[in-house]
Amino acid sequence: DPRILAAIAYVSSRYFCVDLFVRGAYSEFSAMAFYPLALYGFARYGMEKNHRALIIGSAAFTAVQLSHNPTALLFAPVLAGFAIFQAIDQKSWRLLAWQIAALGLGVALAAFFWVPALADIGNVHSERLTGGYFDYKLHFVEPHQLVSTFWGYGGSVPGPDDQMSLSLGWSHVLLGLIAVTVSIW
Repeated sequence: DPRILAAIAYVSSRYFCVDLFVRGAYSEFSAMAFYPLALYGFARYGMEKNHRALIIGSAAFTAVQLSHNPTALLFAPVLAGFAIFQAIDQKSWRLLAWQIAALGLGVALAAFFWVPALADIGNVHSERLTGGYFDYKLHFVEPHQLVSTFWGYGGSVPGPDDQMSLSLGWSHVLLGLIAVTVSIW
């Protein structure tokens, strides 16, 4: 079953190990636990029109936002794109409307956290979060790093000389090939 392969690949990701054991990024790690649940809720609603599943998906999206803001900003377009894909695939504006409403509910449920943060943004030196070492443009993964066998416990540095593993891992490449093969048959 491709879903089992996807689950194995997800939980055995090198990035999970780096987040948990090297970086100690517990909030980001906890947010990642809610990704599959949110996608599951939206997918199940798309297949079965089960409103309970959609509420679960919306609650999981809320949990992502409350766990780690940057991952919520990355995951929100993925979840919205998934909802749009389902609506196009099923040619259903009603499905899209329900899923957009669920996304809105997820944002509204987390509003007690992000509304005060936005209200106080003028009192925060946010430029410190994106300047110098924290400039995201300095930390893009280079193509060769995706298949590197290097494993380290250092940090991310500007350029390709990172001291931590950023690769997909050969097990993930193998599982991807198996999933593609199984889905073709």
